[in-house]
Amino acid sequence: MYREEDTLPVFVREIQFEPDDPRRAAVRAAHLAHLATLHERGELLTSGPWATGDGAMLVYEAPDENAARRLVEADPFFTERVVTELSLRQWNRVFPKAVDGA
Repeated sequence: MYREEDTLPVFVREIQFEPDDPRRAAVRAAHLAHLATLHERGELLTSGPWATGDGAMLVYEAPDENAARRLVEADPFFTERVVTELSLRQWNRVFPKAVDGA
């Protein structure tokens, strides 16, 4: 059961990239491994590219914005500068809502 009071703040990162950039392709496996590790630790809730193929959205759970920024800065896409960081913003989750007694 999802309980809002049991969760950390959520941060949404939006990135932009060139779909056929060979530099991005070269570090993609390391990027995906990094995301898998974050997901296993519960720090990455979900992620994926836009249908247009020119960027992506990643959703992190972290104690505060500085902690979320450290997760971003450890991403090989960030360290190798193959994406443009568009935003990292705290997001207020509405659904699912906490359920009393269920």
